Amino acid sequence: MCRICLCGLIFFVNLLFLFSCTPNSSKPEIQKLQSSVEFDSINTKEPEIIIDSNMSFEDAIAGTDAPQEILDQLVLVDVEYYSTDDKLHRGQILLNRSIKEDIIAIFDTIKTIRFPVHQAIPIVAYGWDDNRSMLANNTSAFCYRKVAGTNNLSRHAKGKAIDINPFFNPLIWKTPNQNRPVIPEGAQHNKNVAGTLHEEHPIVKEFIKRKFTWGYNFPKYYDIHHFHKD
Repeated sequence: MCRICLCGLIFFVNLLFLFSCTPNSSKPEIQKLQSSVEFDSINTKEPEIIIDSNMSFEDAIAGTDAPQEILDQLVLVDVEYYSTDDKLHRGQILLNRSIKEDIIAIFDTIKTIRFPVHQAIPIVAYGWDDNRSMLANNTSAFCYRKVAGTNNLSRHAKGKAIDINPFFNPLIWKTPNQNRPVIPEGAQHNKNVAGTLHEEHPIVKEFIKRKFTWGYNFPKYYDIHHFHKD
């Protein structure tokens, strides 16, 4: 074989080897795959959480008149919920440890069905004034106080009761009286407003399933925001 033919054959073999080693994926395809991964990671990112309350336990009980035997029964629980702005929030409930697991489970349902909770902040933020807390539509549990108009301690005084969106779900007297206004004053109960409770509501059913008493069934008034467990 002539020298020129031999050189040509060697060149042809090298060319075939080069093409056989070229990867199947082109650079544009790799870039496309990378873009897809980046897009998916953005879409699956957890929504940003707005913090409504981030107290320590000591902060949450500061200034209360409750005796130590009651304070020893309390725990501070972080809860997440979609607020009335339709954004994910994190708040806190100060409550009796005997209902801790119930409230955690109920707030899991609240978050899952996106039932709007306006906010959840321990009442210490309102100077232990339950009326101020209710006017702010604040969901809360422990507040060392008496039942209005009596000398009896409220179930809130041991953290065994919780109020849900009190301005949306007020206390309404069953016998209307000008001297007995709706509590909190100026509130209205409109079932068409998101965040309100009624007899067929899944959150009400969840409380009842867990053996809570609903204030709606009190004899003298509809305490729609109130749930307690003895």
